[in-house]
Amino acid sequence: MRPLSYKEEQLMNILWRLEKALVWDIIAEMDDPKPPYNTVSSLVRKLDKEGIIGHEAFGKTHRYYPILKKADYRKSSFRKFMNHFLWKKKIFRLRS
Repeated sequence: MRPLSYKEEQLMNILWRLEKALVWDIIAEMDDPKPPYNTVSSLVRKLDKEGIIGHEAFGKTHRYYPILKKADYRKSSFRKFMNHFLWKKKIFRLRS
């Protein structure tokens, strides 16, 4: 799994907290200044297309929910960070 961008992670934290949300619900939870509806909608559709979140359709409206579990994302991110950190340490030891 690829790492999430800052905005994607911010959006996912909102979805993890709310469990299910419309785009307007997500925007309402964001800090001021609020991003435009189309920006959030595009980001949500991108995450939906990648399988990170899912949706339920109600006519033209979609309610989104996280597929990626918060614990799984944290574990993956921590593992990547530690692998990167340990790799750098190994390179540092080889040079000294």
